[in-house]
Formats: sequence, structure tokens, C-alpha cells
Amino acid sequence: MTSKLIAIRIRRRSVAAAVFAGRHLEYIEMLHLCNEPEIVIDSVRRFIARIIENFRPADAALGSSRAPQGERVKSLARMTEEIFSAAGIPVWNVDDKSVLESFALPKLRNKQQLRPIVQSFWPYLGQRQLAAYEAAALGLHLQVDRLLSHH
Repeated sequence: MTSKLIAIRIRRRSVAAAVFAGRHLEYIEMLHLCNEPEIVIDSVRRFIARIIENFRPADAALGSSRAPQGERVKSLARMTEEIFSAAGIPVWNVDDKSVLESFALPKLRNKQQLRPIVQSFWPYLGQRQLAAYEAAALGLHLQVDRLLSHH
């Protein structure tokens, strides 16, 4: 049985999740966030818990940026790590620069250049699912990196 990985990318206005079984994208979803802090915390908590319950991952990847993050993104990232830790799921923190550098030569300069590459890997994704392309790229990056480091 192939172990599963959940890749999460948190932004100020959204949380994206991609579930991988090996190198295969099994599920992708994006949650759009409102402005009410209490509602956002509850929504993200339920979103992550539902994905954990449905897919039972062995690992989780959490995307991060070297650019300064707002308090909302920082607190949601901390909460997400706590949820995974409480479920006994190890979390890999991967910075955006590593993901961008792994998808093309010469290295990609920004995330907008990443979107058509992700779309070429999974052309069946609808526009709504493709909005979560950063999580999909993050998950594939980590799965391939782990695969290559084992060999």
C-alpha cells in the first residue's frame, strides 16, 4: 500500500490541500476564507480534520514563504501543525523557493510560472481545482524528493 501525503498551502484568503498516494494526485481542494477570525479558525480546523479523516495520511507537507507573513497566515499554519501533531502525523515544512527551483531549468522566478506546469501534469483538473496548484506542486515536489533520496 502506498503511503499518503497531504500538502497544505495557506494564504491569507485561502487554504489549499492536495492528497497524494505515491506520486499520484488523488484529491485536491481549496477553501476560501472569510474575514471573521472565529469562523476562519473553525472552518480551517474542520477542513483539515475532514481531509485527515477521509485519507489517513502518513505525512503532511506545509508550504511556507520566506517573505514576511501576516499574523493570520502564521496562526493558521501553527494551528494546522498542531492538528497534524495531535493526529500523530509528521509535518514537513517546505519553502516556496525549493518548490520553484525543482520544477524547471532555468529556475522559475515566481508562482505564476508554476501554474501552467502543474496544469500540464494534471490537465483534467478544472479551473476551480487548479486554483490549488501550489499545494499540488508542493506535494509532488516532496514525494519526488523523498523517492529520489531513497534511491
